[in-house]
Amino acid sequence: MVQADDRQGYYYNDHGKGDGIYTGEELLSANSVDSSAQLIPVKQYPDYVQSISHNHKFRMYQPFMDKDCFPCVNDDGSLKKEYSIRLSGEENLGNVPCYHISMIQDPKTFENGFMVLLKKEYEYWISKESLLPVKYNFYLRGILNRDTVDQFSSYAVKNIRINDRDVDKQLRLTSLPSWFRIKTYEPEKTVPLLAKGTAAPDWKLVSLKGDTVSLKQLRGKVVLLDFFYNSCYPCRLAIPHLQEIHKKYSDQDVIVVGIDPVDKKSTDLQATLNKAGVTYTVLLADKDLAKKYQVSGYPTVYILDGEGKVFFAVSGFGETLAEIFKHEINSALGIEK
Repeated sequence: MVQADDRQGYYYNDHGKGDGIYTGEELLSANSVDSSAQLIPVKQYPDYVQSISHNHKFRMYQPFMDKDCFPCVNDDGSLKKEYSIRLSGEENLGNVPCYHISMIQDPKTFENGFMVLLKKEYEYWISKESLLPVKYNFYLRGILNRDTVDQFSSYAVKNIRINDRDVDKQLRLTSLPSWFRIKTYEPEKTVPLLAKGTAAPDWKLVSLKGDTVSLKQLRGKVVLLDFFYNSCYPCRLAIPHLQEIHKKYSDQDVIVVGIDPVDKKSTDLQATLNKAGVTYTVLLADKDLAKKYQVSGYPTVYILDGEGKVFFAVSGFGETLAEIFKHEINSALGIEK
């Protein structure tokens, strides 16, 4: 159920677990996965509140609060030219008679971004009585890192209450279920990556194949460590380049190792690696290891010399970095360019 008013913002209740409460002065941002929540004073951290607002907006029932998610998207209420809209018929959604409307975006109007979009469409079921959208579906197809990706979501309103004064009484910070652990927000301090010449923290980890690998085993070799996780787009962009480096230096003392401190062993992660043709070693870790390597963004790449010391480190990825990796590996090997 979604409840909203202009003065207090919103409270989203996902199976009784909750997502967020906004009072105008404070945002209580809750994570239903681990039952944690952070209380953020809006005046003190306006930029941070703005930066995470899209996360809450995405979880909300968007046709009620986001004009970009509704057929009439121009300020004057007219349909944008890039969309075509059609009445697919009339249907009963439960006991509610509805108009079924489809809205499809013209592929020629897709904006270039991380994903090459192939298809984007919405479906709406609008109550014939109230003319409010009581259900909508969203479907997207695109190409991400040379792999076809489909995204589908479906949302429905179970109960609508309009001009209900009880809602005002319910939208309080205390509305969050009692099992959530609430902490006052504090900005994360930016921690620099380990400096060149620092001894790399030791580890012994298990690969997706079930093999145990330790950093000590790799002593004497130049090691490229890639801290990544499956759903990280820049991480997935880097994978083909790391595979190419793995092949290029296969007959030299160079080892490429992927370390995933986020995902658990899953078929999704293995499927991603299989599609990318990954043959270098991929290990599963926990976030404690990422902290030891002072990883604050993904991907983070470390190149270690034969003594197990940091030779090069960088966070993030762009295609120009692939050549930099090769240059740094050559330098660590003592090879002149």
